[in-house]
Amino acid sequence: MKNKKLLITGIIILTSLSLISIVCITNAYLSAVDPKENNFTVTKDVAQISESFPEVSKQQMYNEFTKEVKVKNTGTTDCFVRVYVDFSDSRVRDKAKIENGDTVYNTWADFLNINTDDWKYISDTSTKLGGYFYYKKVLLVGDTTPTLFTKVKVDYRDNASDSNIDKITDFDIIVYSETVQTTEIDESGTVYTDSQWETAWKSFLKIPMT
Repeated sequence: MKNKKLLITGIIILTSLSLISIVCITNAYLSAVDPKENNFTVTKDVAQISESFPEVSKQQMYNEFTKEVKVKNTGTTDCFVRVYVDFSDSRVRDKAKIENGDTVYNTWADFLNINTDDWKYISDTSTKLGGYFYYKKVLLVGDTTPTLFTKVKVDYRDNASDSNIDKITDFDIIVYSETVQTTEIDESGTVYTDSQWETAWKSFLKIPMT
């Protein structure tokens, strides 16, 4: 494949949780990286992370944060999307539950086993595919993916009566998306369909087809 582009559309650090003295204060903020585009093609492969993340004023021993993550195709060509999500502190990540509507992932490991009609996580980091949540369909121009998740719950308690606030930990939730267009920029001009999302990514990442 020649001259095909990958666009990292943004890095959003969404949750900053700080413990001051014996009071836990939460500062919620957004920071986005401007898209970097290659200009050698007539179409633009651009996506934008769409989020709902209400301001949080105080972190408790048990927390429930509304956090809806989805991606919109704001470019001029259809594309495939993958999303990177992680916690800055693995101790918090290991205490977190992730929800998507009525679906509850009780551990981070459960969430990494996601394989729904819309999303799949590839864990095999022996290739460049690993470490991302993949949207399993073509994202048409102007369309938005279904939510990857809607809530994050963090429980610092070892038991229901545990009130040791020293266990509360600062952390960030890091989210960014990458896209690749559905049409090969080469002599073949192959146009990939929904079922070929993994093939398209393998082609771009130069991973041998198996």
